[in-house]
Amino acid sequence: MLGEAIDELNAACDPVRDRAFVLWHKEWHHGILGIVASRLTDRYARPVILLSVDGDTAKGSGRSIRGFNLYDALAALPTRPKQFGGHELAAGLTIDTASLDDFRRDFRDYAGSRLTEEDCVPCLDVDCEIEPDELTLDAVQGLSLLEPTGMGNPEPVFFLRQLVIRSISPIGNNRHTRMKLERAGCTLSCVYFGKNPAELGLGEGDSVDIAANAQINDFRGRNVQLVLREARLSAVERLRDADSRALYSRFHAGDPLTADERRMLCPNRPELVAIWRYLASQSGGQPLTVDPVWLYRELRRVSRYPLSLGKLLLSLDVFSELGLLAVEPDGDRLRIALIPGAPKADLNNSAILASLR
Repeated sequence: MLGEAIDELNAACDPVRDRAFVLWHKEWHHGILGIVASRLTDRYARPVILLSVDGDTAKGSGRSIRGFNLYDALAALPTRPKQFGGHELAAGLTIDTASLDDFRRDFRDYAGSRLTEEDCVPCLDVDCEIEPDELTLDAVQGLSLLEPTGMGNPEPVFFLRQLVIRSISPIGNNRHTRMKLERAGCTLSCVYFGKNPAELGLGEGDSVDIAANAQINDFRGRNVQLVLREARLSAVERLRDADSRALYSRFHAGDPLTADERRMLCPNRPELVAIWRYLASQSGGQPLTVDPVWLYRELRRVSRYPLSLGKLLLSLDVFSELGLLAVEPDGDRLRIALIPGAPKADLNNSAILASLR
């Protein structure tokens, strides 16, 4: 249902300019509309209303962001629901199906007049930064004293820096992720719901910062488990990638590079072969849409070659230049399509590689 809602959002709304979303469908189960609306609100940092249509009536749930009172918004709209109730951050409503288009327009316009671009940047409140060895069974069990958690008393969110991913794998039919993170000999078991490893853009060996809830897992023993709310490459990793991308951009702009910079950017033949073989093995005749940061790190892990973000981007340019594939930007990702039946190419014919040697 979340996937269907995202498809509908992209088709019926403007994910960048709209400050609020109203979506509906005949087959959406009313009982989980609030859960999916909450997921969309977290992802897009905008108020979201989802409705299940049944004949002449649509019933649904809405979730909001801090600073936008959902109940007051519903009460102020020119096209008001037949029935509604709730509070600042959540509401339920019933509306005539014939009014849905007008309701979407009015709700979008109301939000647009009250929310700025800065209001719609996803953010996560963290309660405190901790060290891995502080997450003992006794300490995490003690968090039960704070229960019940929920609206007005959220579950504590902890921040940990520079943990190394020792293992990462998809679970739940490739919908979620399990990880083992380590620092200074302390290993943490983690799960991330709603994204697989490719969507996270993370791989083994990466250094990451995380925000997470801490829980006790009683499955096959009793241990601490972190439920990740967000995970990102650590500052050191992000700086290295930014420098590599900047070097690649300078080359494309025609800026002069030093001999060392050219060596840092230019892939050798074994690296190019490894990248091509990986792409060919993963495509299955269909285009790949991937995060380039995740892709180069996955290639580095699989091939054991010292690849960088700049090397990967330049390699894709070389393959495109030789007529082997086509690359298009897709938001923060790249859509890579291998060209069927393309003849073998001689890397010596690449003007891009020649300019770096």
